[in-house]
Amino acid sequence: MAIEELLALVAPPAKMSHAQAHPDWDAIERAVGTRLPTDYRAYATHYGSGRFDDDTYTFWVINPLSPTYLSQFAAELDLWRFRREAFPCEYPAAIFPAIPGLFPWGCDEDGGMMGWLVESNDPDQWPVVAKNRDESFERFDLNFSTFLAQSLNHRIRPRVWRPDYPEDIRQVSFRPDPS
Repeated sequence: MAIEELLALVAPPAKMSHAQAHPDWDAIERAVGTRLPTDYRAYATHYGSGRFDDDTYTFWVINPLSPTYLSQFAAELDLWRFRREAFPCEYPAAIFPAIPGLFPWGCDEDGGMMGWLVESNDPDQWPVVAKNRDESFERFDLNFSTFLAQSLNHRIRPRVWRPDYPEDIRQVSFRPDPS
């Protein structure tokens, strides 16, 4: 699984914020309205809440184990709906819970958006989609952790991220949110 590659590229924090020894995934997924991808769940248990950062650019992954996840998720859905209404030609689908639908999982400091295109009931098959402020969504037929790992080590270059990010993967760290 690509989560191992991500863990090898960027070490998880020694002390995670919002870590849970035995998350109640059933309750989380019921509240969200769908199952979540396996590697995203693994990410949450390894990294917790926080951001990837190299001192020049930062992006966040919304942590489903955070006590504020449901409100963050709802706020991102509202933002995506608002932007889709304003710029419908930039959005390849409706917003979740519609299927196909766009489902947010992250954002960056420049207003970039990252998520999945929910096309089926199998979350492990959802492609990643990413959009910077000025362009349409870009689709990646990769799972969540493969997208992160390949982006961070320059095997793919998503337009959502600045062209020079990360210049050197050794400078990228994961910084946990304060608990």
